Amino acid sequence: MGQSVTKLKYSIIKVLKSDPSEYRWLKAIVGFPIGLFISLAFYVVILSQSSLPVLIQQYLGAIFCILYSFGYAFSAQVRCMAWLVVPNLFGRGGRSFIHTIAVMYLVQGPINSIVLNGKIVVSSFRCASELIRNHSVSRFEFSRKPLETALFELKKSDSKLTKLSNKMKQSFSKIEDEIESQTEVRSLKEETEAIDKNQRNEPRVDMIENKRKIEADDTDADTIEKRYAKKSDYRCQSIFNSGINNCKQAIDNIYNKCIDKVKVIGPIVCQIVAFNFVCNVFKLVPNLIGYTCDSMPVLGTGFGEVYVQEKAMLDSFGSNDQLNFQYKVIDPERRVNITTLKELQKSIMHTFKKRQVWINFFQDMLMNILGFTFLLILVHSYSYTKNYLVDLNFDNIYITAYFRRIDIRRAMAGKMTLLPLRKFEENTLVTPLSCRILKGERKKIISGTLMLIVRYVVILNIVMFDWIIYTVLNIIKNQSRIDYHQKGFQKIEVAILGSGFMSDIVRTMLNSFTQKHTIDEITTNFLCLPKPVKTDKRIIYQTLAFYIAVWFLMLSESFALRLRRLIAAFFFRRREKSRILYLYNSTLKKRRGYINYMKEYVSSLAKQKRLAEKHGLINALIRTFPRLDSCLKRLPGMKPVCLICADKLKNGAGQLCSNMNCMSRYCSVCWCDMEYRCYACP
Repeated sequence: MGQSVTKLKYSIIKVLKSDPSEYRWLKAIVGFPIGLFISLAFYVVILSQSSLPVLIQQYLGAIFCILYSFGYAFSAQVRCMAWLVVPNLFGRGGRSFIHTIAVMYLVQGPINSIVLNGKIVVSSFRCASELIRNHSVSRFEFSRKPLETALFELKKSDSKLTKLSNKMKQSFSKIEDEIESQTEVRSLKEETEAIDKNQRNEPRVDMIENKRKIEADDTDADTIEKRYAKKSDYRCQSIFNSGINNCKQAIDNIYNKCIDKVKVIGPIVCQIVAFNFVCNVFKLVPNLIGYTCDSMPVLGTGFGEVYVQEKAMLDSFGSNDQLNFQYKVIDPERRVNITTLKELQKSIMHTFKKRQVWINFFQDMLMNILGFTFLLILVHSYSYTKNYLVDLNFDNIYITAYFRRIDIRRAMAGKMTLLPLRKFEENTLVTPLSCRILKGERKKIISGTLMLIVRYVVILNIVMFDWIIYTVLNIIKNQSRIDYHQKGFQKIEVAILGSGFMSDIVRTMLNSFTQKHTIDEITTNFLCLPKPVKTDKRIIYQTLAFYIAVWFLMLSESFALRLRRLIAAFFFRRREKSRILYLYNSTLKKRRGYINYMKEYVSSLAKQKRLAEKHGLINALIRTFPRLDSCLKRLPGMKPVCLICADKLKNGAGQLCSNMNCMSRYCSVCWCDMEYRCYACP
């Protein structure tokens, strides 16, 4: 069992360390599910969160899964790219990815809360305005209600007015028949004509007709007045006619009784009482007994006019018993260039809606950028793999184990070696697992930290502004509740004294104005108080944590990016050896060139006698005050340095030139590079 495990372990290591062209089908079988898992993770985490349509997401996800799975199965470059994503997350692409997530949290958290709280302020302002308007409307309705109720009650009293109108018309119809009916006139006229004809009197009918003749220019009042006067005249004549008839009837009765008593000589004796002319004696001397049939003095002047007006009044009163009340509240004239409250509310809400649309658009854009940022990491991985395979100078600065083996072999062969590195080489070459940060990497960290501090300050300002808005609105919510109590009473009483017909009419019309109204209502601004939205602290902490993570990624970028070479070297071992060999040879050439340059440079300075010149404040003091030489040389800045690399030498360390006129110092490494010879000696 133990041997089987050992063989399996050995086989796995052998496959992993094999060349990309070896065990292709075995690597494909194992790599396909791994590539499928990675592509599905990319679809779930990145692609499905974008704002693209679902169908497009599914199509893109399917295409990416198929291509990436087969690529991971059959291509060493794709496998290398997949694993390079991990160290690239610590690089610029990874920081951009995390920074995009942080900005997205910032938009969804404090910025969204600021916009929502602003919208809540506008809604609260609008609600308070509506509440004030409702109070004003309530007061206006309370003051207007008596008149409005009275008018509508008056409209409801149509039936009463109709009954009253019918009663008045019914009562007036008798007067109308009395004044305008001509039926009685015809009978009286015939009676008068018959009596005048029987008595052989002057025709009274002609006299009355001529007296009451209607002219063409007579008004309706004159016509009615003459007709009724004629009717009265005929009635007056009817009285005399009745007297004459009664007189004749009485004489006839006396004559008949006389005949009955005296039968023999009755016709002769009774002829004395048979004189009917006696009945006309009133006609013969009318003025003696005040005989007259002129009705005008009795009717009075203007009788017809009064009658016509009363009839017209009744007609109009009957035709207008259907009441229709309409009213309109007249708004004051609007001034020019004055913005109303409603317009201001609409403008503010429109502005907030536009801002909300932009925020939603920005969130969708961030989600899309998030996906493209991750794609950028993949692009960086592809670019690194391509440059690693093509360019020997690309990211070729690492002292690896193979580099050391080459150096050891050269040392054993007695050839020039590179280790340990010289001072000028330490800024360009580094060990992959070393904690040392190069000078260029240090500059990137400092500049990136400063930029991150600026972003951090901006985020803190946004969070603080959001907190201030929430705090102010919360104080308003808790301390600004007001309850309004409106209470009022008004009473209108109309008293109509009298019991006559006109009193009833006026009472019917004005009785509805007797009103009694009260108002007692309680309103509150509780629903108008702002209900601020508080940003979840977890979102704030997550946003700040993301930026802190960006800073840690920035600090660890130098170390994490060095892992890229290890990953690429694992997949391309032959290429790694050729790159290290190229690095060793190029560094060796630079070392030789540097040594030759320093030999010539020191020799030229020695010929120009410039090596003895030392500048600086302390050296100037020594030249000015020679007696202070022993004291000033004890200062830390006056320690001896190597003539070649300028490293400070400890007391007694390094190689001192044996020439008493030179006295130049070298460190042990530079003394060896100078081939144990002082090029500063004249």
